[in-house]
Amino acid sequence: MRINEIELTNFKGVRALTLNFSGRDAKIYGDNATGKTTIMDAFIWLLTGKDHLGRSDLNFNIKTLDERGQTIPMLDHSVRASLEHNGETFELIRNFHEVWQKKTGTNIQTFNGHKTEYTINGVPKSEKEYTAFVEKIAPMELVYLLTMSGYFNEQIKAEERRKMLLDICGDVDDGSILALPEFAELAPYITRMVSVPDLKKANVAQKAKINDDIKSIPVAINVHTQYLSVDGLNADTEQMAIDSLQAEINAVDASISGIDNGETLANLRKELATLEAEQIQFTAKQNEERSKATSDLQGELSNAGFDVKLAETKIKSAQRQLNNLHIEIDDLAIDRENALSAYRQLNAQSYAGDTVCPTCGQPLPADKVSEAIAQFNEQKSKSLEKNIQRGKKIASDLDEKRKAVGAATHELSEAEAEQQQAEQKKATISKQIDDIMVAPRSVFDTSKIDAKRAEIDSLIRSGAQGKNELTGRRNELASQRSEHEQNLSRLHNAENAAREIDKLKAREKDLSGAFEECEKIIALCDDFTNYKVKMLDEKISGAFRFARFKLTEQLVNGGLREVCETLVNGVPYSAANNAARINVGLDIIETFSAHYGVTLPIFIDNAESITQIYPMDCHRAAMDKPQVIQLVVDGQHKNITMEVI
Repeated sequence: MRINEIELTNFKGVRALTLNFSGRDAKIYGDNATGKTTIMDAFIWLLTGKDHLGRSDLNFNIKTLDERGQTIPMLDHSVRASLEHNGETFELIRNFHEVWQKKTGTNIQTFNGHKTEYTINGVPKSEKEYTAFVEKIAPMELVYLLTMSGYFNEQIKAEERRKMLLDICGDVDDGSILALPEFAELAPYITRMVSVPDLKKANVAQKAKINDDIKSIPVAINVHTQYLSVDGLNADTEQMAIDSLQAEINAVDASISGIDNGETLANLRKELATLEAEQIQFTAKQNEERSKATSDLQGELSNAGFDVKLAETKIKSAQRQLNNLHIEIDDLAIDRENALSAYRQLNAQSYAGDTVCPTCGQPLPADKVSEAIAQFNEQKSKSLEKNIQRGKKIASDLDEKRKAVGAATHELSEAEAEQQQAEQKKATISKQIDDIMVAPRSVFDTSKIDAKRAEIDSLIRSGAQGKNELTGRRNELASQRSEHEQNLSRLHNAENAAREIDKLKAREKDLSGAFEECEKIIALCDDFTNYKVKMLDEKISGAFRFARFKLTEQLVNGGLREVCETLVNGVPYSAANNAARINVGLDIIETFSAHYGVTLPIFIDNAESITQIYPMDCHRAAMDKPQVIQLVVDGQHKNITMEVI
């Protein structure tokens, strides 16, 4: 694709600018902030709707500002370009503008958002149609890559750059490397589920664990070594000494037991137990007699309590009944007053009907008037009779309620009398029970028990001295036995420690072998990776004229990390000068253009820093040389000036 002509209207800081390239290379001169980069933004925005940094519409200040820095409203912000692709010329227009609407019944316009309009060869198109047309020529993801020399190295992340290189150059098949004789020992470990990096990672982790285990073995051996020194002790000799001392201890224990369990002392203790049992029986018998004496009274007391509760229930019931009756009597009294009032009103009524015809205004016949009066009197008589019957019913109900009040009052009095009687009975029984419980008891004679205890204490004191001597001897023998037991335990610990040390040394040997095997596999994995990187370098380097790529980085621990950094004559892109960056960027664009079969106009920003531009002759494929547009900073050009090359 080439640009024949491009026109900017109210685009960013440019009010109006038309550049006629006629499809040829060009240099665009201008001082700083004159709009050189804006021309590149205009072309990219025309195709993608975003600027060279990937920002859309309002996010990169597309609108034109006045001298105060305020947005000028109601302007069209558009880019039009006449383009040529594969020998065909076409025109694209993208127009971004504000939407203003008048309120109903007024001339005042209000802002109502933004709208973008699209045109292809003078025909309005939808956004979907416009995008599809552009995508057929240059997919959106390639526009940035193929139009800006620094895009690949400066705006794409390293892992994505590496993936893109492998996509166009192809990866190296692991199987072909594993088939080589030098990697025959590595091949059996690699499967669909286990890659070379996976294998290395697993062995690095295993190696670290083995190393930790090996470091722990000398410490464990030192711990067991302290138990090996036994100072010429013999297990059989120590055991014989323990058995002999235990026999002596048993004899001393028998003597002490004889003192504690003497016949005289045993008989005295038996007699004391008999006396103490008699005391317990005496006390139990007294308690039983008291319990029996109060048992019947407790039953009567319970019945009296029940009678009190029953009387309280009757009192509450009678009180509720009286309250309800008084309420009903008050309601009936009100009903009676209402009935009397209604009777007076009915009785005072007289005929007030018509005596004149409402139609003609003539007096009604006397018989008609008499008939109406008779009907009125008959109805009045019925109403009075009904009222009288109602009054009689109310009077009857009042009489019954008053009788019921008398009966309820009598029941309340009887219930209160029952409650008082039950309370008195309950108090009398409670006093009888209290009198029985506080009555004096018979006292058991404990003098015999006291005498028997004194006799036992005297006998024990007399044998205490001999028992103390035996106890001291026993403690001495037990101490000697403990010393020999400790010696025997030391001998057993020494045997166990020797066995554990042998096991630890054997494990140390096994771990050392496993450690060496891990190191061997790790080294093979590194050799494999280095070999693969070398093949990748050769494969990728062959796709570019002078761009080279650093695809791995040596770590401090000796491992490798995947990276992707462009090199220019061995110098990293980040450290190269601007001219070298531009030329290597053009080399990269040329390779990707050849791979995808697409060429787009290339914009070289800050082109004043380069004197010899990469030739871009597309030697790798039968494709047209791309159009190159250099953006040159020149303080002598205060306005945009273009030179067609």
